[in-house]
Amino acid sequence: MSDANAASQDVAKSEHPPPEGTTLVPLPKGLLANDAHYLYKGCVFPGTILRSGMFEEVLNFEFRSSDVIVSSFPKTGTTWTQEIVYMLTHGCQKTQAEDGTLETRFPFLEFPFPGVRAVAALEDPRCIKTHLPYHLLPKSLASSRAKMVYVTRNPRDTAISYYHFTQLLTVASFKGTLSDYVNLFLEDKAMYSPFFPHVLGYWEERRDPNILFITYEEMHQDPLSVIRRIAQFLQVEASERQLEYVAACTSFASMASNPSVNYEHWKESGFCHKDKGSFLRKGKVGGWKESLTPEQIEAFQQWEDKHLAGSDFHFTFTSGEKEGVINTEDFKLQNIVTTNFQLYLTFTLLAMYNPFFPHVLGYWEKRRDPNILFITYEEMHQDPLSVIRRIAQFLQVEASERQLEYVAACTSFASMASNPSVNYEHWKESGFCHKDKGSFLRKGKVGGWKESLTPEQIEAFQQWEDKHLAGSDFRFTFTSGEKE
Repeated sequence: MSDANAASQDVAKSEHPPPEGTTLVPLPKGLLANDAHYLYKGCVFPGTILRSGMFEEVLNFEFRSSDVIVSSFPKTGTTWTQEIVYMLTHGCQKTQAEDGTLETRFPFLEFPFPGVRAVAALEDPRCIKTHLPYHLLPKSLASSRAKMVYVTRNPRDTAISYYHFTQLLTVASFKGTLSDYVNLFLEDKAMYSPFFPHVLGYWEERRDPNILFITYEEMHQDPLSVIRRIAQFLQVEASERQLEYVAACTSFASMASNPSVNYEHWKESGFCHKDKGSFLRKGKVGGWKESLTPEQIEAFQQWEDKHLAGSDFHFTFTSGEKEGVINTEDFKLQNIVTTNFQLYLTFTLLAMYNPFFPHVLGYWEKRRDPNILFITYEEMHQDPLSVIRRIAQFLQVEASERQLEYVAACTSFASMASNPSVNYEHWKESGFCHKDKGSFLRKGKVGGWKESLTPEQIEAFQQWEDKHLAGSDFRFTFTSGEKE
């Protein structure tokens, strides 16, 4: 037996043998601390599932016409889609801790907990999650008329997310580097691989009236539009205000702070390491650009081209936001015509409404005035609902929690960017803005400076900030707080 096979065998421990026809996936020694990977009927499964003794029952599961299923390759937007579907099928109400955690109210069909028998015993309407490829779905699906939403994501972001997830799970405890995991992913040895047959298997069935195919990138770009499509697909009658409320409650910030969906309880139960980050990690598109080397990007490109040759399906790899740095031409200042960012930094005092620090600190010193509320962009980005509550309280506005969440939905970046009453797109028509220089509402993120400034410029900012904040108790936040 090879070292790779021996390493996999060391972690393959369970009282039930895997189904007949299963083969052990050879993995480099030391990558997995616990679970083994098995290949069964063309799909890689974790030993936790194949050695549970219940997998045959999964394949013979009986779906009902009232079932709603969310299917996906892991780490492609499953949890996000589940929460949207659950809210839509349960009166568009935000889930609370007393509703139970997501894995109990939206159980994982093939996972041993709560188990396929417990899923079968649930009352209608049942919401069920699965990562099974299309060819391994229970045969009852075709005749059941159950509704299925399949979500996918570009493979590069999927691989990065999956890497962090396998490190987080104690049942996997992946011990390798990101480079090790990328190799594993591209070799189709990650759990539920191969990736492309999984995605394309569902893509080919997208015209089935009981299957809705969506992407993570669509959800990120215009969540409300995708939520409308899901509601229409599930034949859920909901007002526009209810759909906007669903969008608010299923935003990344809202879900990350919601104990019924953020999986933080897994840390207390021992299912996740407490020091390896969070289940809901970033919720962004294009993060692969910050993590992959040029060689890895090239390897992904070749792999993607190979598997998508002849297919009409294509992934989106970025969020569609315009990249780049500040261009002074955007301001249409006739006396400063330059595209050189360094020159703009050199003459920062020429910027409108400068000097910056006296402006900020002048208000900071008045923050205890009962008629002044001092807030920061970073606070609003990190926890918009909390800041909205503070503003409502300051303005003595009586509003229910649901109303405040609705305000959060309508003032999210995506919502405002698509709202003509606030996005300033009319300025382009009036000639006040150039039509080819981007949008007034550009990115809406924290920490974008890291992608634009040189080390020398960052050092210049640091010295400038230190000089002006010396003696002040005010401090800025420069990143979003997301784990890099």
